[in-house]
Amino acid sequence: GQTDNYIDYTFSKLNSTYTILALTLNDSVYSTWKTGIDSMIAKVKAKGSTPVLYTLPPRSDRQTFLNQANNYILNTLNELVFDAAAAVTTNRDRLNWVSSYHHPDNVHATPSGHEAMYQEIVNNNSYLIQ
Repeated sequence: GQTDNYIDYTFSKLNSTYTILALTLNDSVYSTWKTGIDSMIAKVKAKGSTPVLYTLPPRSDRQTFLNQANNYILNTLNELVFDAAAAVTTNRDRLNWVSSYHHPDNVHATPSGHEAMYQEIVNNNSYLIQ
């Protein structure tokens, strides 16, 4: 449909060394997400770009799904990872937000949370900003 056309168009323009795939943002069905992430990884590689997978910070209304997705990203796939979930959580546990890093909705990062994610890139993914 329209989404597939948009994705195909976007990938036709892809010309970068790295592509960050942040595909856990609004999903909640693991099997559907897994099919999608595997497809996106293949499309990125077909364009000669290296995928960098993004882990999503905690969200109580879909934490079971996020645990499955983050586990797949971190422990099954052999791809580069931007571990945003670790960057904004206590002891990098990917489960408990640092209190100053999220808005009252417990979903969206504050400026301090975004700074923590940026520091994750500086400290562990500096190849993205060179």
